[in-house]
Amino acid sequence: MNRLEEINAKHDLLRGLLAEHEADALWLAHSRNVAWITAGADSSIPADSDNGVYSILITPEKRIVYTDNIEITRLRAEEGLESLGFEFYEFPWYAKEQPTVAHLISDSIAIIEAQLQQFRLVLTPDEQERYRILGRDAAAALDEAIRAVRPGDTEFEMAARLDAACRARGGLATVNLVATDERISQFRHPLATFKRLDKYAMIVVCMRRGGMVVAGTRLAYMGQMPEEIAEKARKVAFIDASVITATRPGRTHSEVMADLEAAYAAQGEDGQW
Repeated sequence: MNRLEEINAKHDLLRGLLAEHEADALWLAHSRNVAWITAGADSSIPADSDNGVYSILITPEKRIVYTDNIEITRLRAEEGLESLGFEFYEFPWYAKEQPTVAHLISDSIAIIEAQLQQFRLVLTPDEQERYRILGRDAAAALDEAIRAVRPGDTEFEMAARLDAACRARGGLATVNLVATDERISQFRHPLATFKRLDKYAMIVVCMRRGGMVVAGTRLAYMGQMPEEIAEKARKVAFIDASVITATRPGRTHSEVMADLEAAYAAQGEDGQW
């Protein structure tokens, strides 16, 4: 399945959604949905925005990109959307327009977004391969960043290396958490500070690329690792291996979750999931 075939298959899903809701068109404004229907285009300019700088109108027959005169030049030059069956509707940057369709549904409606989420959760074979590649790249970014840490580094310096490692691989660190020494056990979500590393470092990333996100954590200890930390590492490895083993085709999320809870309990960490 090439990119156009993937997009056509997703359009078929959306035709069914339109028929179910007796709608004439579907408006996709959330960047996650734009990335999904385009098989990887990034519509986000402010990285923290839920909506992209362009949106897509889906009808049973057409896929129309709604964008302003600033964005359209880059889209035509670099994204290749027209070759993927998309048309453009252009408006001035200072006069944003929205689709005017008699019966329009959009991803701002909770029930519609919930159905779109179900579509996004089932990955096509090509999406699965892109996700595996993203996983390898996220792991490489984490490895590069954690191996560079040295005593005396600030958490901000460590976070900067992690961000750069993700960017160098075409991704964005949408979550970038760093903790050193006592902050690792004190806080579940440690934002980076000017605190300097003594012996123990943790980096956490959610790396986004093409609308997909991979999360990972790495830790490093300078010198002889205390037995307390080594024991925690063994527990985490056991729990991680148990959940990986439990995650098999045909099993439900609730079944995997039950095995996850049991793995924590088996390590004397009941309730810590």
